Amino acid sequence: MIFVYLLVNLIILTVIGLFRFFRFTVRPIEELVRLTDAYEEEGKVPFLALEQDSELGQLSTALNRMLQRIEEDRKKLQQSVVSLEAANNELIATREEMVRAEKLASVGRLAAGLAHEIGNPIGVVQGYLGLLQQEDLTSEERNDFARRSESELQRINKLVRQLLDFSRINSGHQHEVSIHVLLEELVEMVTCQPFMDGVDIRTEFCAADDVVQGDSDQLKQVFLNCLLNAADAMESSLGDENQIEIKTGLKREPSGTEGYFLLSIKDTGAGIAPEDLANIFDPFFTTKEPGKGTGLGLSVAYSIVEGCGGTMRVESRQGQGTTVFIELPLLNQKMSGQVAKGLTTIIPE
Repeated sequence: MIFVYLLVNLIILTVIGLFRFFRFTVRPIEELVRLTDAYEEEGKVPFLALEQDSELGQLSTALNRMLQRIEEDRKKLQQSVVSLEAANNELIATREEMVRAEKLASVGRLAAGLAHEIGNPIGVVQGYLGLLQQEDLTSEERNDFARRSESELQRINKLVRQLLDFSRINSGHQHEVSIHVLLEELVEMVTCQPFMDGVDIRTEFCAADDVVQGDSDQLKQVFLNCLLNAADAMESSLGDENQIEIKTGLKREPSGTEGYFLLSIKDTGAGIAPEDLANIFDPFFTTKEPGKGTGLGLSVAYSIVEGCGGTMRVESRQGQGTTVFIELPLLNQKMSGQVAKGLTTIIPE
C-alpha cells in the first residue's frame, strides 16, 4: 500500500510539474521565438506581451531594449548611408569637372597650335586663287591649281575635324576600344602642332591584341596628356635629340587566364626629381612654371585609367627622361593558347 501511495503521488507530482514547466517555461520561450520571427523592423516593440517579474519577463524586457538600440543604430546607419551617397555623388561631379577642366586646357593648347598650322594651307590656297585669276592659263593648269587648293582645304577640314572630335563632350559609356587606332589618330593630330617641332615620335606596336573596355574620348585624353607632358619636358631640357617612343605589348597573369595591354610613352626630357616623383598624381601638383599647367593632367589621367580597371605609373631620372607605363585589362580575358604562348612584358623597363 505504501508503494502504491508513493507511486500515485509521484505520478501526480510529475504531471503537475510538467504542466507548470510547460506553462511557465516552454510556452513563454515559444512565444519569444514566435515574436522574434514576426519582427519586421517596423519600429514596433515585440516583447511587451511577456512583461512579468519572472526571469523570462526580464529577458523579454532586455530583448526589447536591445531591439530599440538596434532600431536607433539602424536609423543612424541609414543617415550615414544617405550622407555617404551624397558625398560620393559630389565626388563624382567634382571628378567630372576636373576631367572637363583638363580637357578644355588641352583643347585650348591644341586650338592655338591649330590656328598656327591652318595659316600655311590658307596662304597656299590664296596663292592658287590668285593664279587662277590669270587669263593666260591653260585648262590643265587651272585644273591642277584647283586640285591643289582642294587638297589644302581638305587638310584644313581634317585638322578642324580632329579638334572637334577631341573636344566633344564625353559620352561616359564604356565600349570596345582599339588602343592602336587611338594612338595613330592622336599621333597624326599632334604631329602638326608647333610644340612638336623638332620632336621625333616613334611608334612600335607589338601587342597582338589591343581591344580594351573603356571610353575612347577619355583614353585619348590620357594619352594626349602624356604626350603634352613629354613635349614640355623636352622643351625645358638641354638635349639636342628630342624623341618620344610609344611602345605597346601584352602581359598575362601566372594563371594564364587574364591578359593585359601594356603601353609605354618614353621621352628624352629633363626627367623628374625624386622628391617630386611621389606626388605627380596629386591634384594641382605641377613642376611647371605658373600659367603653363593646371596640375590636374596626371591626376585626371590616373583616375580615368583606374576607372577602366587599369594601372598607371611613372619612372624617371633627372637628365635621363621619363617613361609612363599604362596597363589596361584586355576585353578578351581568356586568350587562346597561341596568343598566350610566351606572353610576357615586352616593354623594356
